[in-house]
Amino acid sequence: MKWYKKIALSFLIMIMINCFVLLALSMTIQKVLIDGVIKEKIYEQLTKNEVQARKYITEEQIEEATDDERIKAILSTPEMQELINKYVEITLESMTDEEKLDEVKLEEDMLNYLKDNKEQLSEIVGEKVTDEMIETTREQLETKDMSKAYKQAVQNTSRGMTTKEKTILMGYKVFISSSFKMVLLVLLIISILISILILRSFLEFQKVLSRALVSSGFIIEIIVIAVKSIVQSKTSLNTLKMIPLIKIGYIYLGIGFLLRIIYEIIMRRKKHEVS
Repeated sequence: MKWYKKIALSFLIMIMINCFVLLALSMTIQKVLIDGVIKEKIYEQLTKNEVQARKYITEEQIEEATDDERIKAILSTPEMQELINKYVEITLESMTDEEKLDEVKLEEDMLNYLKDNKEQLSEIVGEKVTDEMIETTREQLETKDMSKAYKQAVQNTSRGMTTKEKTILMGYKVFISSSFKMVLLVLLIISILISILILRSFLEFQKVLSRALVSSGFIIEIIVIAVKSIVQSKTSLNTLKMIPLIKIGYIYLGIGFLLRIIYEIIMRRKKHEVS
């Protein structure tokens, strides 16, 4: 292979690696943020409130409250995940566009969640959730006017943000958008097609693709370790759940090693046939 083709191929491999890594991050960063940070903070706040609500507390009761799996079970349900996702998106959008706050209907959404998931909640908490309980909850929510407080908090935060912070937020929104993922996919496909044209051999391209996938997998695992270390040293979170990103890293590694093994087997057979 001529030198300029080698340089072009190396450049294309770098593009593939970057596309694979950025795609993995773009697809998982919001889920990591929700599962690893937001849900953990909600759980921490709920258990803290439960402990503080008791007048006389033993160490056993504190341990029982903070280890209550029922809260985690509720937060892990698809319906609750959808509700949390909705308000994460509203919050992010409204930081740069306050008109999105018109979509905030906390009381209505929470009551709808309770009504639609009575049986599921009853199983989790071990007590039947009745219409009377939901009505009592509705009355309590109306007195608190949570939507108004939520909107005010978001507005205050938005108005207190610097230009740099808003730019970062806009960048994050672009990074997780479908259009950004589409651009990465197009770049990936183009780099794959050009690589095949340069190599003029799908088998040789298989080796190149294997190298790109394995490198991407290792980079992702390094990112996971680095982010976890930084978060644990800078925040109160003992751990950061990054399972979605870790899984993609393992998938890249698995497919990459598999392609390499298949390549080596085929090459050995070809050498054996020649000899």
